[in-house]
Amino acid sequence: MGDQYVKEEFRRHRDATPQQALVFLNEWTQYCTMLAKQLSTSGIAKGVLGRQLSPEMLDGFADEQLHQLLELKMESEGLGEDGEQQKKQ
Repeated sequence: MGDQYVKEEFRRHRDATPQQALVFLNEWTQYCTMLAKQLSTSGIAKGVLGRQLSPEMLDGFADEQLHQLLELKMESEGLGEDGEQQKKQ
Protein backbone atom coordinates (compact mmCIF):
# COMPACT_ATOMS: atom_id res chain seq x y z
CA MET A 1 0.00 0.00 0.00
CA GLY A 2 1.27 3.45 -0.79
CA ASP A 3 2.92 5.56 1.87
CA GLN A 4 1.04 8.61 0.63
CA TYR A 5 -2.35 7.01 1.31
CA VAL A 6 -1.34 6.06 4.85
CA LYS A 7 0.01 9.56 5.55
CA GLU A 8 -3.21 11.13 4.28
CA GLU A 9 -5.33 8.74 6.34
CA PHE A 10 -3.49 9.72 9.53
CA ARG A 11 -3.73 13.43 8.61
CA ARG A 12 -7.51 13.08 8.20
CA HIS A 13 -7.69 12.02 11.84
CA ARG A 14 -5.40 14.71 13.23
CA ASP A 15 -8.31 16.51 14.94
CA ALA A 16 -10.05 13.35 16.18
CA THR A 17 -11.32 13.21 19.73
CA PRO A 18 -9.39 10.90 22.08
CA GLN A 19 -12.16 8.30 21.76
CA GLN A 20 -12.11 8.49 17.94
CA ALA A 21 -8.30 8.32 17.92
CA LEU A 22 -8.40 5.19 20.06
CA VAL A 23 -10.81 3.47 17.67
CA PHE A 24 -8.75 4.60 14.65
CA LEU A 25 -5.45 3.37 16.10
CA ASN A 26 -7.02 0.11 17.27
CA GLU A 27 -8.32 -0.58 13.75
CA TRP A 28 -4.91 0.19 12.20
CA THR A 29 -3.20 -2.07 14.75
CA GLN A 30 -5.59 -4.93 13.96
CA TYR A 31 -5.02 -4.34 10.23
CA CYS A 32 -1.23 -4.41 10.63
CA THR A 33 -1.41 -7.58 12.72
CA MET A 34 -3.63 -9.27 10.15
CA LEU A 35 -1.30 -8.31 7.29
CA ALA A 36 1.76 -9.49 9.21
CA LYS A 37 0.13 -12.89 9.72
CA GLN A 38 -0.99 -13.08 6.11
CA LEU A 39 2.43 -12.10 4.82
CA SER A 40 4.12 -14.81 6.86
CA THR A 41 5.39 -17.79 4.89
CA SER A 42 2.19 -19.76 5.44
CA GLY A 43 -0.02 -16.82 4.51
CA ILE A 44 1.81 -16.15 1.26
CA ALA A 45 1.45 -19.79 0.31
CA LYS A 46 -2.34 -19.50 0.70
CA GLY A 47 -2.46 -16.38 -1.47
CA VAL A 48 -4.65 -14.57 1.05
CA LEU A 49 -4.29 -10.86 1.70
CA GLY A 50 -6.80 -8.65 3.50
CA ARG A 51 -10.39 -9.62 4.23
CA GLN A 52 -13.82 -9.19 2.72
CA LEU A 53 -16.14 -6.66 4.33
CA SER A 54 -19.67 -7.82 4.99
CA PRO A 55 -22.60 -6.00 3.36
CA GLU A 56 -23.78 -5.08 6.87
CA MET A 57 -20.45 -3.44 7.65
CA LEU A 58 -20.47 -1.52 4.35
CA ASP A 59 -24.04 -0.35 4.98
CA GLY A 60 -22.85 1.27 8.21
CA PHE A 61 -20.19 3.37 6.47
CA ALA A 62 -20.69 7.06 5.78
CA ASP A 63 -20.23 8.31 2.20
CA GLU A 64 -16.80 9.71 3.11
CA GLN A 65 -15.73 6.34 4.50
CA LEU A 66 -16.89 4.57 1.34
CA HIS A 67 -14.88 7.06 -0.73
CA GLN A 68 -11.81 6.42 1.43
CA LEU A 69 -12.30 2.68 1.00
CA LEU A 70 -12.41 3.15 -2.77
CA GLU A 71 -9.20 5.22 -2.60
CA LEU A 72 -7.55 2.44 -0.60
CA LYS A 73 -8.65 -0.17 -3.14
CA MET A 74 -7.34 1.89 -6.04
CA GLU A 75 -4.07 2.61 -4.24
CA SER A 76 -3.56 -1.06 -3.44
CA GLU A 77 -4.19 -1.98 -7.08
CA GLY A 78 -1.94 0.80 -8.37
CA LEU A 79 -4.80 2.67 -10.07
CA GLY A 80 -5.18 6.42 -10.44
CA GLU A 81 -8.40 8.31 -9.76
CA ASP A 82 -9.41 7.75 -13.40
CA GLY A 83 -9.10 3.98 -12.92
CA GLU A 84 -6.02 3.78 -15.15
CA GLN A 85 -3.00 1.75 -14.09
CA GLN A 86 -0.33 4.01 -12.55
CA LYS A 87 3.19 3.79 -13.91
CA LYS A 88 5.79 2.75 -11.34
CA GLN A 89 8.50 5.37 -10.91
